Amino acid sequence: MNKSPRIRLLALTVSLAALASTSLAGCSALTGGTVSHLIFEDRAEAVAQAAYDIPAWVPADARMITLDYQQHDRGYLLIFSSRTGVAASGDCAAADGDSPTPPTSAWPKASQIDARMHCGTSTIVRTPDQWFAWVQK
Repeated sequence: MNKSPRIRLLALTVSLAALASTSLAGCSALTGGTVSHLIFEDRAEAVAQAAYDIPAWVPADARMITLDYQQHDRGYLLIFSSRTGVAASGDCAAADGDSPTPPTSAWPKASQIDARMHCGTSTIVRTPDQWFAWVQK
């Protein structure tokens, strides 16, 4: 007994919807819930185009600025390179010991971290090549 074309089309539509849903769920799991991944050449470009304010403690010479906005968290990951780095002044101070690990897989491992800081509610770490910050919204 042959199924009608209408039933076959419905079954195909349901199958494709299930496949798309599964694929998208897998993407979210792989990226840690990242909603937006933005890369800017320098601080001026980031300030002009970013959806959120670039913190004042990001140095003027910051380059290759990456912003990852998270889906379910109250913050975003900010990564950049800088020769001058983040100065321990104003509301920025060196932090002793371990800092809380933000909810992102891009955060460096403890063995890669050279220095830790806090600027207000933001957690900042330095590695040999880059600065990583978890910026609270």
